[in-house]
Amino acid sequence: SAEKYATNLLSRKEDMSPKDVAQTIWSLGKLSETIIIGEEYKGFVSLAVCLANSFNGIEIASILYGLARLGYNEDDRVIDALVTSRFLETSVLARSTAREISSVMFSLGMMGHRNPKLFAKLSTAMMEGNVDETSSESIANALTAYEAVDMAPPRILFDRWASEKL
Repeated sequence: SAEKYATNLLSRKEDMSPKDVAQTIWSLGKLSETIIIGEEYKGFVSLAVCLANSFNGIEIASILYGLARLGYNEDDRVIDALVTSRFLETSVLARSTAREISSVMFSLGMMGHRNPKLFAKLSTAMMEGNVDETSSESIANALTAYEAVDMAPPRILFDRWASEKL
């Protein structure tokens, strides 16, 4: 069962790499779509906070997606450690793709994390990159995030992409 899997992995957390932690949280989130996941995953949340400075953009996006699927919205220190401190305040954001940024936004929206400054910064970063790499799926994820937290999306999400793609 998923609980045994999570408990087994947590017993060996010292041997887990940041990638292992990210993949485990993502996997538990995906599993939660078909089976009920207990509270065991919260041990991985604490581990993710401890390892926050080691994650890259795709790992942060994967963790947040998994947590969103698990219904996690309990502790803003997780968002602070993963998104504010690591994703935004380091070069991780500059190296992230539009897909990774929009996945972060989508997950934050699913968790009900309403932060206008954070969303504006993520939207701008997503559109400042190569627009050819910004897919309609990325735009849809970002717009869904804005809708989920009842905020109006910035025009840049529509204007720049539309002017270069249409």
